[in-house]
Amino acid sequence: MNFGVCVPGTTETEYFGLIEEIFMIEYHGAVGLKAMIFKCHWFNIDQGIRRHPSGNVDVCPQMHYDKYDPFILPEQCDQVCYVPYTRLRSRREEWWTTIKVMPRGFFETKEVSQNAIQNNIVDHVISSTNIVRVEAHAVQDDSNYEPMPMINPEDEYLSENDFIDQYDEYSYSDSHSD
Repeated sequence: MNFGVCVPGTTETEYFGLIEEIFMIEYHGAVGLKAMIFKCHWFNIDQGIRRHPSGNVDVCPQMHYDKYDPFILPEQCDQVCYVPYTRLRSRREEWWTTIKVMPRGFFETKEVSQNAIQNNIVDHVISSTNIVRVEAHAVQDDSNYEPMPMINPEDEYLSENDFIDQYDEYSYSDSHSD
C-alpha cells in the first residue's frame, strides 16, 4: 500500500499524488516558526484518473502530471491510501484505487448551523388579576383570666445533685441483684 494526498481543485477535479519527501522549514528568530511541506509526485488528471459511478476513484501510477508544481502544505490536502488491484496476469497499465483516510480524532460532519437552538421569541403572558378588598378590624381582649402556671404545684422539685444520687443508688442496686 502507498500513501499519498488528494487536493481539491478549483473545479470539480481532484489532484492525486504520492508523497516523495516531507520537509520542515524552520524560521529562526524570536518566534521560532515552523512549517511542514510535502513534495509530491502528481498523477495525470486527464488520462491518469478514472471515476466510477459508485464514487470510487482509480489512478494510473504510470501517467504523470506534466506541470512542475510538487510542493503543498499539509493543511491543503487530505490523506489517501492507494491500493493496487489484484491481477492474474500483468498488464501494461496498472490501476490503483484510492481510499480517503480520516485522521484520528477528526470526524467528517456536515456544515455547522449558525441558527440558535433556542427561540428568541419571548412569550408575553398577561395574567388576570383579581383584587379583593379586605377590611381588617382590631379586637381587644378584655378577659379577666389569670395565666395558667406551667409547673404543677403538686410536683416535687429535685435538684441536680438529688437526681444524680438517686441514679447512683438505682444502678448500684441493679448490679448487686444478679
